[in-house]
Amino acid sequence: MSGAINNPPAVPLDKGNQFQKGFFPFDAFSADDPNTASAPALTLKTPWKFSALQYTPLQVVAPLSGKIGVNTTYNLPTTYPAQYRIYIPAADLVASSGGPFTLTIQTPAAGASVKVPINASGDTILSGDLLFDVYVDGSGNVISGPWQISGSNSNGNYTQFAEGTMIARGLYSYTRTATYQNVSIPLSTNFSDANYSSSVKQWSASVGSAAFAYNDTGTNTKSAINVTMWVQTGSTSCTATLDWIAIGRWK
Repeated sequence: MSGAINNPPAVPLDKGNQFQKGFFPFDAFSADDPNTASAPALTLKTPWKFSALQYTPLQVVAPLSGKIGVNTTYNLPTTYPAQYRIYIPAADLVASSGGPFTLTIQTPAAGASVKVPINASGDTILSGDLLFDVYVDGSGNVISGPWQISGSNSNGNYTQFAEGTMIARGLYSYTRTATYQNVSIPLSTNFSDANYSSSVKQWSASVGSAAFAYNDTGTNTKSAINVTMWVQTGSTSCTATLDWIAIGRWK
């Protein structure tokens, strides 16, 4: 057998049964020596479950058959505890129209669920197809493994994480007409609410000037950063580009 694992764990196996029943938390095992995992190893591409000399790969579940245009719920099979591998093509991570929306993956027990963002129609998914594992406990609660989705559109880009954090960033150009000017910067995608942190600075200006942003125009919205730009020195009449970043939650 070819292949190797670095610092392999010493996992004693049952000689009489070759492999003990259960899941193994690493991606390679020894096919040469049934007593140790430190011999030359065969690398496995999917999580395997051993029972004697049999293995069972995780069942792949595709909760979507195409793009959606509303918030959608998908029910996993009713047999649990169980483990599944969730697959969503990149094309289906954007809405058929409108959006953004949410895909909720749960069991009929309606316990803890996993939510996946379906971003606005027209967005480009940069991270590719989404593939992640979930575990369903004996009560029907769905627990997700880690994943992330990165996307972009004309307003900027964003990265969404399984536990709910989102980071968004972009550039925004506006025409400056006064020393103090209120500016509303559209975000690249919506946060769950307006309780996110943001920072705005002048990236460039068509006429030399120094300008600074400060929040005095009221509360940001979940879809826009609202700031006042103050021109400290230079021209008040020009085109300026702002560099912005925001960190908060998408769910």
